[in-house]
Amino acid sequence: MNTFFKKRIFIIIIVSVSIGILLLFFLNTPRVKLSETDKTKPLKGIIFLGIGENSKLNKAILKNSERLLGNAVMEAWNPFKPEPFPVLQTEDKKFFLTYRTNLKNKKFAEIAGENSIRVKFPYAEKYRPQYKNIILTFSNISKKPLKFRIDLFSPDTVIKELNSKYGKYEKQKANSTSFLIWEKDSSILMAEKKITKYQQKYITMYIYYIENIKNFIQKFPADTKENNIKVF
Repeated sequence: MNTFFKKRIFIIIIVSVSIGILLLFFLNTPRVKLSETDKTKPLKGIIFLGIGENSKLNKAILKNSERLLGNAVMEAWNPFKPEPFPVLQTEDKKFFLTYRTNLKNKKFAEIAGENSIRVKFPYAEKYRPQYKNIILTFSNISKKPLKFRIDLFSPDTVIKELNSKYGKYEKQKANSTSFLIWEKDSSILMAEKKITKYQQKYITMYIYYIENIKNFIQKFPADTKENNIKVF
């Protein structure tokens, strides 16, 4: 095979791979229609970036968040790699257990992924050095928040601010991990203290909007849920 044909084959391979990557990106980008604004007031539950449990994702929220944290990236949620969702000692313990079990159901997880949106801020640290790894998951049906994950430096300051907003935390162990728990309305905030490999202290926060998740799941066909578990 001469050099000319080798080059042509190489170019064809490169173009094919590039097209494949673009297709994967396109298929993983959710089709989202957002309203201009949402006049829901007052906000309820645990609030982050001006988003409460009764908020709906809209262009105004996205624009305000990007002003603070840089450009946002929207993608479909991959429910096969869920954030920790431990069974907490709350009145919603049965719900937490049921939801986590249902995620093992492939059909259930696929529908959850197809009907939800993840908003990420990959450049957050450049705009706000105390933030990193911000992932906001919303229902693509109601546009309401389902769960948020945020890493924050200066954990002592963060905990102090949360205590002033939502009262003194409750300490619980779940999955052999100690969490600080705050609850307001139908929202639960779990915080875990961590240390980077450079010995920097930070805190990972998980916010779960329980009522929104319940309403989100109730829209799924009955046969996507575990048959041996009574859901809610």
